[in-house]
Amino acid sequence: MAALTVGIPVFNEEAFLEETLESLRRQRFSDFTAWICDNSSTDRSAQIAGDFARRDERFRLVVHPRNIGGTGNFRYCLSLADTEFFAWLGAHDVLREEYYARTVGALRDDPRLVMAYSRALLIDRAGRTIGRADSGIDTRGLPVGRRLRKVVRRLECCTAIHGVFRSALLQSLPDEQLVGADHLLLYLSALEGEFAELLEDLFLRRQVREETPEQAFARTIDTFGVRSQRFPPHLLLAAKHFEHTLRFARLDWPRRVAYGVQAAAILTRRFAIGDWRLWRAVRKPTGM
Repeated sequence: MAALTVGIPVFNEEAFLEETLESLRRQRFSDFTAWICDNSSTDRSAQIAGDFARRDERFRLVVHPRNIGGTGNFRYCLSLADTEFFAWLGAHDVLREEYYARTVGALRDDPRLVMAYSRALLIDRAGRTIGRADSGIDTRGLPVGRRLRKVVRRLECCTAIHGVFRSALLQSLPDEQLVGADHLLLYLSALEGEFAELLEDLFLRRQVREETPEQAFARTIDTFGVRSQRFPPHLLLAAKHFEHTLRFARLDWPRRVAYGVQAAAILTRRFAIGDWRLWRAVRKPTGM
């Protein structure tokens, strides 16, 4: 059995998928199984993935007969993991050759770690570096309260979701279909253990969309089907952080309440002004 399962959720990624899969094939850490989960793409994504699966037995392809949604496809990838470690790989991102060797190695060396990831560069469609995409949530040596506070304060850049996790931990966490589910997953993981950020730039995160903040927000709302919600997404996300801290933290009740309130308050303050404005804008009836 392989040591690492890599889940690759795909929808209409023919422009970059071959480069992504090739970067995975070239990994110095070779003990992995890659599940390419095509979400009923209408382009050549499934054909490209099928070619890799025929050439390399480590690559396996699943094609959904109908689109099960982005979050549903991410969760489906995780359901296929039968290894000690698991990682999601974006179908347009690129890995340097040492990425999994270094991250899996860090987890094997330190049982206190539940996730390891590297610093990251942001690249454009042509592969040119246009900035950084670091998450900045290394929590090694921090007590649980400081771990949670650090993670919840630095959720703007969620590149760390593509780190390597202990599979059993991820599979034990609740499945929430909401805007910011990746943020909540990282927060809940931080309840259970420490994160390691490796100092090398081993992950290249590709910026594939050119959108205004309003367009990005409206697309996110449509993707998750929450236009009918009475409250903006950030308030629901804050409430879920509070709820799950109470439900899942293996702490005494005073600390559960304190950390839950802390997380909800930080999220509400961070997103309050911009999120309210965008939420009202996308909910306006056409013509108003």
